[in-house]
Amino acid sequence: MADNDISLGDVLGFIASTALLFGAAYVSEKLEEEKMDKLLAMPTEQAIASLAASIPPMNNDTWQLFQSRLQRRAQQSNQARILLYFAQCVVRAEHEVQQIISYSISDAVEIVRGLLPTKDQFQQLALLLGLKTSQDIKARSILGHLLNS
Repeated sequence: MADNDISLGDVLGFIASTALLFGAAYVSEKLEEEKMDKLLAMPTEQAIASLAASIPPMNNDTWQLFQSRLQRRAQQSNQARILLYFAQCVVRAEHEVQQIISYSISDAVEIVRGLLPTKDQFQQLALLLGLKTSQDIKARSILGHLLNS
């Protein structure tokens, strides 16, 4: 047999590895759907707290997959629509927090005070939780100033 000939063993190995890959992807998808089911079954307040903690560490690919799953569910579930909206608020708030902490603490406090009245309750909560859960000490300091004034 020539070096570039494909043997039956090669074909069977390819088929087996492909089946294993698709099987693993199927299992992973099922696990993610089960997590989504659990999230949607939670009381809204508990689900919001869960989202606030789990979204910031997500990378962009994970966020896109999560958002896509939630969007599918939102077509038939009011709870999913609420959670999708809040999840999107969390992502926007993360970006806002990064911009806000580039200012001095006193300027940042004034910026947040000006922003909060322009936001709905979910957007306000996401921004405040973003400040609270940020790994940046300056963000938590800004939140402390807001809460103590």
